[in-house]
Amino acid sequence: MKRWMFLLLVPIMLGFSSAANLQTDIQMDELVYMPGELVNVLVKIDHMLEDKTYFFDYWVDEHYLLNSRVLSLGNNEIQLFFEAPQTPGFHKIRIKIYDNKGYSTTREKEFAVSPETKGFIVDLQPKVSITNMETTLTLKIANLGTYDDLFEILLPGYYTKSNHSYVEVASHDMEYVDIEADFSEFRSSNYNFPVKVCSLYLWSCLTNNAEVLVKRDEAKETLVSLSGEDFYIYPNERVMLNVYLNNTSLFNKSYSLELTPIDFFGDLSESKFLSLKGGETGRIRTTLFPNETGKFSVKYTILSNGVEIKTGIMNVTALENPIGLTAAAIFSPSYGWLYALISFAIILGLSYIFIRNREGGFNYPYFK
Repeated sequence: MKRWMFLLLVPIMLGFSSAANLQTDIQMDELVYMPGELVNVLVKIDHMLEDKTYFFDYWVDEHYLLNSRVLSLGNNEIQLFFEAPQTPGFHKIRIKIYDNKGYSTTREKEFAVSPETKGFIVDLQPKVSITNMETTLTLKIANLGTYDDLFEILLPGYYTKSNHSYVEVASHDMEYVDIEADFSEFRSSNYNFPVKVCSLYLWSCLTNNAEVLVKRDEAKETLVSLSGEDFYIYPNERVMLNVYLNNTSLFNKSYSLELTPIDFFGDLSESKFLSLKGGETGRIRTTLFPNETGKFSVKYTILSNGVEIKTGIMNVTALENPIGLTAAAIFSPSYGWLYALISFAIILGLSYIFIRNREGGFNYPYFK
């Protein structure tokens, strides 16, 4: 490695090492607050070993509260105070530490704000998720009361393997529960995922919802094969294209074949359709009829439930009829000199045969 390259990489490597060594921790005096209550946060930052200038910013939700506070080398403890948001629910504090070389790290901590009537609050995240098989949703439960509580989680059994579970949440504490939802046997569509959480201490329940968008991979759920992409035909012949389909999914599917001329003169069949149940196989057959000779191209597109799963180009070469070619060669004016030569040779041959036949039919006397 050249020296200048080494010198250039050294500060970069040291910068990455510096960022990797940083350790941050966010400690809150509570995890559940009343609206407007004073929040006390202690941020610990350790292992700032490099001789650089470090800065510290933080946000509550999306509200920027501190602008570029300079940190000292070594270990830092920063005390933060702010009023809890007025809106009940789950909120987040986010801190960012960065240096004058462009490297940075962020950390987040979640807390809850209680409604005026203490009890518990729940939230299901993400609110919208996209999957084609399984997805993980996170249920957050915050116990706002003054007693520890046991919560029952009731899940929609047709989406999940386990219909319910229990979780214990201490007073003024929060718990996270991961929920595995299985959509492998569901069609492409939007589904509502409701979760019901019941407090066994308060004898009350709350419901929270998330939306799951199932997008099946249509191309992976169908096996496609064609009878060919390159065809050679003679005039008045048709190209017969067969598309063989195997629906490997558990669902009914509607298939279509569309042909688009790129460089083609002739007749094309209209779009063809086929419906197959899960596990079935079938065939779509269509024809092309060029009305002149030459090389042509046609684009084909195969769709499953309106989603393109395969596309390509068909190449069609329309040849001259060999019988027609022979006749054309015989009567073509460009070969007149050849015809004259052949005719002259035929006349000479016939004349020779005629003379020989005459000589054989007469006896001439010998001259002595």
